Amino acid sequence: MKVNKKFVGAIFVLITLIGLLIYIKGTGTKQDDGKKFNKYIVIDGNGYKTKMDVEQFIPCVLFAQMSLENNIETIKAQAVVDRTYIAYMMKNKKEIEADELGLPYMSYEKMIKVCKDEKKLKGKKSALDVVKNIVGSSNNEQFKSKMQIIDKVMNETALMVMKNKGEIILPLYHEISGGMTRNGLEVLGEKYGYLLAGVCQDDYNNSDYKMERYFTMAELADKMEKAKIIIYDNEKNEIDLKNITVNEMIENTNIAKDSSEYAVSVKIFETGISGEDFANALNVDSSNITLEYIDDKIKITTKGKGHGFGLSMLINKRKNQSRVNQVVLAFKKERIRKNVSRYKLAQATGLSESSIAKIEDLKQNPTLSTLMEMSVSINFDLPKALKENYPDLPEDAENASGNTGGEEDETLGLSPTFFLITDALKSMSEEKLRVVYSVIKGLNEK
Repeated sequence: MKVNKKFVGAIFVLITLIGLLIYIKGTGTKQDDGKKFNKYIVIDGNGYKTKMDVEQFIPCVLFAQMSLENNIETIKAQAVVDRTYIAYMMKNKKEIEADELGLPYMSYEKMIKVCKDEKKLKGKKSALDVVKNIVGSSNNEQFKSKMQIIDKVMNETALMVMKNKGEIILPLYHEISGGMTRNGLEVLGEKYGYLLAGVCQDDYNNSDYKMERYFTMAELADKMEKAKIIIYDNEKNEIDLKNITVNEMIENTNIAKDSSEYAVSVKIFETGISGEDFANALNVDSSNITLEYIDDKIKITTKGKGHGFGLSMLINKRKNQSRVNQVVLAFKKERIRKNVSRYKLAQATGLSESSIAKIEDLKQNPTLSTLMEMSVSINFDLPKALKENYPDLPEDAENASGNTGGEEDETLGLSPTFFLITDALKSMSEEKLRVVYSVIKGLNEK
């Protein structure tokens, strides 16, 4: 069957216009209220381009970047950062392609994709339902509430950008600091003196704050080779890292750090590389890095995620993050600690690597059976993680039914009975756990 391209194009344009009108009407932001940036973002969806003012585009970015359950001051700060970044990238341009910005955003293309997914939409057809589905709303009131937050954020930060000495700055930000952000003047020079070092106390408490990895010399050598980093001795002879010991590697590696403990440069024998290049070669989360000799392996400890300059995106995140997300992050930390790759986990569970990535990056909630299967595969103590993040768990079945009436937790569909089961699993052997899992899997398939 041939697809009428003109018809598809018309539908796209219609949904785009309806979606935009929903935003404008739903938030109270009017085209002529003077709150226009007068610079435009061009969005390309299947060949059909749409232009929107920067002030209309920023909410699309906020939806994709962060939960609207965050403290509103955090959302406002991010809105200013996003607007400043867009203005910096555009400079004297009147318009810019959305893809040139490198920012995540809720595109109309994604709306159409979701619209086509009948399972997600469950028969809902209207453009409003599409938008509601994308922002995670299950009813009109929730959608309205989210848009009211956006309306407040946009009204109170309208047209605001950050400048230094009259010039729009490059507003750097990262996912999690190593406990302290970095000093731009110290590392990057006078041009970036506005990037100040500051303590981020909340970052210390996040499960992703610190990561530990273990490498054999063969594994380390392989990573250096893939990164095209050649190690030389003092006579300019190439060193085969596979032929040296871990202790020799540690003794001949010097890391120069800035005042925030991030590696500025790394010298391995006579080869010098930047801290960022070294971290990228090892595929670790940041250049806030230390090396140790542990059981014939190199223990790599990193703190934070990202370059450490500017705003830490984790502000107030932990306090507002759902409990199930904390369980997932604890699982991810344990998987990395045990050096189990996503590829190996995918082989063990039958899940795709992309599905695992979405779950671990908190872009997709796991089902209960999926979470159990992943936990069994790496011997992760799921009951313990649940107890830590659900401190109000019932102690017995009577209390479970009496306190909650059998209602499920909204984040993962977890009933009180589930927690009683997980407690019972703690004393079981691996063999028995797999038997239990096979029974549960069989029941789910019926």
